[in-house]
Amino acid sequence: MVAAMKRAFRILGRTVGYALIVFLVVSATALTAARLLLPQAHQYTQQIEQLLSATLQTPVRIGRLDADWHRFGPQLLVKDVRILDARGEEISRFALARLNFDLWSLLRYGRLGLSGVAVSGVQLVVERLPDGKLRIAGLGNAAG
Repeated sequence: MVAAMKRAFRILGRTVGYALIVFLVVSATALTAARLLLPQAHQYTQQIEQLLSATLQTPVRIGRLDADWHRFGPQLLVKDVRILDARGEEISRFALARLNFDLWSLLRYGRLGLSGVAVSGVQLVVERLPDGKLRIAGLGNAAG
């Protein structure tokens, strides 16, 4: 009985060890691939513009798109972003947005999340509605 338990623990130990080695190799390969692909981010500017436009339900234009590695994950740098109204007039602009991605959420939940967003150089058009509330042009919400 003791010999059978020792054998079972030895098999379990090997299995866990092999699983850990496979996980480390796959993780290292994925991280290396990500680091090699990050400089190619500018090729996806048009697709990201379309995604943002669909999400915000208003036209979005991106001046430049870059990516690099920041701390423990990739960082997307979106430069010279303009948000337009339906007539194509600029209603908002910002110089730079940094989107930091959380790779741990990808491992835990199977979807890529954001660990941080920083926006600088923001220019907004704020309108006062007849009832006295303020509204950011292009967005439907009003604030008191």
